[in-house]
Amino acid sequence: MAKEGKLLKHTVLIGASSALCKAVSFFLLPLYTATLSPAEFGASDILVSTAVLLLPLVSCNAPEAVFRFGAGEHAPSGVLAAGARCVGIGLFVFLLFLPLFGFSQVLRPYLLYLYLYVAAANLHSLLAHALRAAGEYGLYALQQIFCALLTAVLGVLFLTVLRLGVRGYLASVLVADLITAIVLALCLRPWRLLQGNESRQGLARAMLRYSVPLIPASALWWVIALSDRYILLSFHGEVATGIYAAAGRLPSLLTFALGIFMEAWQYAAICEKNETRAVRFGKMYAMLLPFLVALCAALMLAARPLVWLIFDADYAAAARDVPLLLLAGFFAALASFFGSVYTVKMHSGAVFWTTLGGALLNLVLNFALIPRMGTTGAALATCFAYALVFVLRAWHTRATMPFYRYAKKTAASALLLLFAALLGARARLGPFAIGALLAPIPFWREGINLLAFLRKRLDGVLKKRKKARGDIDKA
Repeated sequence: MAKEGKLLKHTVLIGASSALCKAVSFFLLPLYTATLSPAEFGASDILVSTAVLLLPLVSCNAPEAVFRFGAGEHAPSGVLAAGARCVGIGLFVFLLFLPLFGFSQVLRPYLLYLYLYVAAANLHSLLAHALRAAGEYGLYALQQIFCALLTAVLGVLFLTVLRLGVRGYLASVLVADLITAIVLALCLRPWRLLQGNESRQGLARAMLRYSVPLIPASALWWVIALSDRYILLSFHGEVATGIYAAAGRLPSLLTFALGIFMEAWQYAAICEKNETRAVRFGKMYAMLLPFLVALCAALMLAARPLVWLIFDADYAAAARDVPLLLLAGFFAALASFFGSVYTVKMHSGAVFWTTLGGALLNLVLNFALIPRMGTTGAALATCFAYALVFVLRAWHTRATMPFYRYAKKTAASALLLLFAALLGARARLGPFAIGALLAPIPFWREGINLLAFLRKRLDGVLKKRKKARGDIDKA
């Protein structure tokens, strides 16, 4: 129980900071849609999507390797130094190939911003993952808040005061990342760790053996998540791409909620003893499922009011695609949980082939559905691709991490959510609401157990505070 309490403490700590960061991003969304036209927002989304693809390629996934090799009681020294070398070499090679991106009309005016965006994001990610590996979740939470608030301030300055348009949008993010990375470097003082030796060279090779298979896996994950933007751009133009990009912002609440849990969970799973890991995974999965189903259903019901409240009128069409993208986020969240099994076991090759199946399906469905159905076709393709990755990983990890999968209940809830999402895309709001409300019912027992666990942990916290106050009064 103490381990669950520690995990809950880390989750709450990260959650508080992440919630504030998400609130800041929602403050920025009306700013972006008010100061950028759908075409400009679509162009900026293409730039960010390209940067997301380049991040793992440029860094050789060094930040992920820094976390995996640096976490735990027996972590070797020199992990951060090895990761920093990989990032430095990658940025130099990227600079040599940067002119090739000038062949794209969308990217050509922003090549310098693209390079700086990738460089700042990789440096920030490397140092933040070092904090996670060290278990410094207090400082990790603070740097998240600092970066989010700085992005907001710079966004207001660059977009409303200086009116820099797409350049201002990119600059606000990259400058915030760069300043945060500098602050973290001053705290971690990594320059003391840069003296190389034979053991560290061996460590770097071991980290690369782990991280390099994750590079194509990251590219394939990008294919599922973001390649539809480019196909939409080709068939339907920048306006449709911008509306679809705006629709994807609301489902990010779902992945945001899981991201809070996963950042704490991966550290706990790595530190867990081998003989008790499967039991621990089973307990966490039993609590995660009812939470995700209920959250997905609630966000579906709130989608249209949120679109009307947050977005500019030019983006009203985004409401029809939000439910399907929420369901895609649900499957992506479950796939990420099973991906943590591969992280613990260092089976990075399995990450690749399970993602490959989803990426291939996504590409086929994108070209089949987007020309005829537009943004709704893109949302459907993304949803089915993530569902396939989830099914492959849930099946493949049965032997390495045996715990109950709740296959029938998950299928029932997923079908109800799909039914609701399809009706939502057609604006049939009555049946849509019924489907969303029914979706959590298969997990009613697990939901009650989750609430009982949270209540027990809350009672324990309140008792400790009451006891501490009593001790103070006695003193």
